[in-house]
Amino acid sequence: MTTLQPMTQVSSEKQVEAVINNFSITVGTANGSGSQTSNLTLLRALFKMGIPVSGKNLFPSNIQGLPTWYTIRLSEDGYLARCDDQEIVVAINPDSFTQDLASVSPGGVFFYADDIRLAITREDITVYPMPVRQLVKESDAPTNLKSYIANMVYVGVLAQLLGIDLEKIYQALDFHFKGKQKPI
Repeated sequence: MTTLQPMTQVSSEKQVEAVINNFSITVGTANGSGSQTSNLTLLRALFKMGIPVSGKNLFPSNIQGLPTWYTIRLSEDGYLARCDDQEIVVAINPDSFTQDLASVSPGGVFFYADDIRLAITREDITVYPMPVRQLVKESDAPTNLKSYIANMVYVGVLAQLLGIDLEKIYQALDFHFKGKQKPI
């Protein structure tokens, strides 16, 4: 089994103990934004790496454009339920940004789309801005797919920083799109 661990934050007082294969990733997006493909890609890639995972959507509303969250729980013991602790949070939706930021556990990691220009005042977490808009603009994706590509940016960022095997990401996309190379 592959092991993954969230990044550890080092303070002047002490280093936070690493947690391996027992943490959660929560992604805050807008309902109807195409994030389900990205979320399932992460979930399937982690599963294909041999890590016990489960995923859960939280839809306070089924109205397109309103906030939605997806939590992936990695549990070396195979636990399926969501946790109170949210060690890694990804904020793509400006409407839930403040709530997403507040939900990160102390010592956790917060990723956000860098075009969201809201204040980040927490000093007990590690923060990573993601150049979502810039990367989408630089992609050669058709205009009608650019909003979906934005969600794949956080997949790539998490894959890179957490050590998720890119071949497993590709396999997850291949499964999702049934081998069609254009959307993959």
